[in-house]
Amino acid sequence: MSEETQVAAILAALTAADAHPYDLDELPKALPAYYNEVGVTRRFGGAFRADSRTGTVGYRIAVRAVAKTVSNAREMRSRAGTALDGVVLTIDGRQTTPIRFESAEDIGPDAGMFSGLTLYTYVI
Repeated sequence: MSEETQVAAILAALTAADAHPYDLDELPKALPAYYNEVGVTRRFGGAFRADSRTGTVGYRIAVRAVAKTVSNAREMRSRAGTALDGVVLTIDGRQTTPIRFESAEDIGPDAGMFSGLTLYTYVI
């Protein structure tokens, strides 16, 4: 299952929550005042490692809330959390496990804006 397919499903969930998501490849040249950057990568180890018998693989979603103000970055983070935490997605006809919060970094200054990264995990 491609990362692009998974990102598309995650972007759809975030769009429904008005979280202003963008795949890193699709960021506009003139950056919005607030938005979420989204990426998906395969996750190593633990209960989420690839299972050769079932074909399940663990993935990590990285969502970076970015805004011109700290309060707007917090709002973007909150909307993304509402859209993802505990949600089960259907991707290519297969259901994920409930998406789970993994970790987050504080929102802080970032190239003239404010941003903070939040990580979520799931298996499909």
